[in-house]
Amino acid sequence: MGNFGLIYDRYADVWSRPSGAAAGGDGAGGHAAAVRFDQETLKVWLDRFAAYAGERGRELQGLLDNLHARRQRLLECLGGECFEMTVSWRFASGLGKAHCLENGVIWDRNLGIPYLPGSSVKGVMRAWAEHWGGDPSLGRADVDRLFGSARPDNRSIGAVIVFDAYPCAVPALEVDVVNVHYKQYYEDPDTTAPSDWLAPVPVHFLAVAPKTRFSFAVAPRSRGRRETATGPGGAASDLHTARRLLQDAISTIGIGAKTAVGYGVFQ
Repeated sequence: MGNFGLIYDRYADVWSRPSGAAAGGDGAGGHAAAVRFDQETLKVWLDRFAAYAGERGRELQGLLDNLHARRQRLLECLGGECFEMTVSWRFASGLGKAHCLENGVIWDRNLGIPYLPGSSVKGVMRAWAEHWGGDPSLGRADVDRLFGSARPDNRSIGAVIVFDAYPCAVPALEVDVVNVHYKQYYEDPDTTAPSDWLAPVPVHFLAVAPKTRFSFAVAPRSRGRRETATGPGGAASDLHTARRLLQDAISTIGIGAKTAVGYGVFQ
C-alpha cells in the first residue's frame, strides 16, 4: 500500500544533471542551475504516477471508508450533518504550493489522497457571503458571528464548524496541461514584451478526474443536538445557513485552483 502524496512530494525522480555539469556547482545557486527537468519528462512521470494511483487506490478505500464512518459518528454527537456533491469538471487544489515539480497538490497527510482543508471550504463560504452577496439577508455582524472575526474590536470564533472535505472514493487522477504563452515576458518583463511570436510553454499538472463525489460536513459549535436551538441565531438556523452558503458557493464560483476557467465547480 503506497501513500501517493508522499511519493509525489518526496520521490519525484524527474530531475537530471546536464552532461558536463559540475557535481557541486558554485554554491546553492550553481547547484540549482546545474539540475533541471523538462516538461516532456514530467509528463511521462505524471502519467506513470496517475496510473499507479489508479491501480493501488483500491487498497486505500477501506481506510477512507473508516474515516467517513468515524466522522459520521462525530457529527451525530455534535448535531452536525454531511452531504455529498459531485465536481462537474476536473478539480485541482494546491497548484500554488511550493513544490519541486512547480505545481503542488494538497494531499491528506495520512491517506495520501487529494482533499479540501476545512479552512479552504470555510474561506469560500465566507467569501460567498461577504463579497459575492450570496445571501443579502446576512450583514457583516451575521457573517462574523457565523465564521468568526479577527477584528480588534470583535475577536471571536465562529458559530459553525466546517470540516475537511474528502472524496467518497479514492479518486482517479488525470494529467492536465496549461500553455503559458508569455513565459519569457513573465520572467523578464523589462526586456521582453508580451508578444504573439513568443512560443507557448506547456506546463503539466495533476487534477482530480471529473464526476468525483466529495463529502462535505458542517456542525454547530454549540453543544447538544441541533434541534434544541431552532430560533433565529440558534444552532439549527446556523446549520441551515451554513449548508446553503456552502452549496451555493461551490456550485457557482467553485473551490480550489483555476475556478475562473471551470475547475472545481460542484453539483
